[in-house]
Amino acid sequence: PLEPVGGAVPLDSPFYVERSTDVEFMRALRSNESILLVKGPRQIGKTSLLGRGAKTAQDLGWRIVRTDFQKLSAAQLGSDDGFYRLLAATLARQLGFRYDFASEWLDVFGANLNLDNFILALIEASDEPLVWLMDEADRLFGNPVASDFFGLVRSWHNSRTMEPSGPWSRFTVVIGYATEAHLFIQDLNQSPFNVGRQLPLPPFNHAQIADLNARYGSPLRSETDIAHLEELVGGQPFLTRRALDVLARGTMSFAEMLEYADEDEGPFGDHLKRILISVSQMPSVVEALRHSLAASGIRDTEGYHRLLAAGVIRPVRNGPAVFSCQLYRRYLGVRLAD
Repeated sequence: PLEPVGGAVPLDSPFYVERSTDVEFMRALRSNESILLVKGPRQIGKTSLLGRGAKTAQDLGWRIVRTDFQKLSAAQLGSDDGFYRLLAATLARQLGFRYDFASEWLDVFGANLNLDNFILALIEASDEPLVWLMDEADRLFGNPVASDFFGLVRSWHNSRTMEPSGPWSRFTVVIGYATEAHLFIQDLNQSPFNVGRQLPLPPFNHAQIADLNARYGSPLRSETDIAHLEELVGGQPFLTRRALDVLARGTMSFAEMLEYADEDEGPFGDHLKRILISVSQMPSVVEALRHSLAASGIRDTEGYHRLLAAGVIRPVRNGPAVFSCQLYRRYLGVRLAD
């Protein structure tokens, strides 16, 4: 049976496509590596991969905790101590861990040491490894808490390096994010982003699109049609699944999809409108897009990196960045050409 397209792909879904990053991620997780950095634009599959990582860790008998930073309000990110207390309380609740905050969380230690002591207590509460899955970490970028928090994560990695057989060797942090960290982290040497294992999530390739088409009952009848869909959506996972789902339901023909793909009320309208709103909020992003539309190349600017994070453009070796797919060029070209 077909299933709704959007959000994390269910663990038992027949439509989940495993990529090379999945294999590398699971290998690193099973090896209990220190920091795993799952990077990719929105709707590329980060949350789905993190969910499968959680299932793998659970199957191994390990303890897992999760934090989705997108759920936190701006007020909750306003101070280190309040933010750290919130994190500690949510992690303790997830594990049923009793921690005497009144006697252990002391002002004299300061926010960083208090959270550090708490995480150490959490690790030492069991001999089983502990995995902390952090999703939507971009939510912290630009907030006052970011530098200190990511510096603390880096310190846990350093503690593990200094004492390979100590308790920190049983602790793994998985971070899902989209934006280039160097835009917001003043000193990358005081962050996890230049020591963790980099795990970029790529778009689907031709073989994976063909495989997914078969799982949907082959609504695309020829290799030519599969190639046309790949050109249209560039293998972007959400767009690929949305296209095949629409075709499998018989909502429209493939010829109609190709014609109406870039319409606001078309099969990809919600996704495209969200991207337009996102990129239109910053003049530097709009300028970078116009450079790309004019095929004049995009300089290494904040706008350029935000477009990469959104998945709108992709870098080309020894050449200017290009649109990730025909659909983005068609849709944004009309609306941002002036």
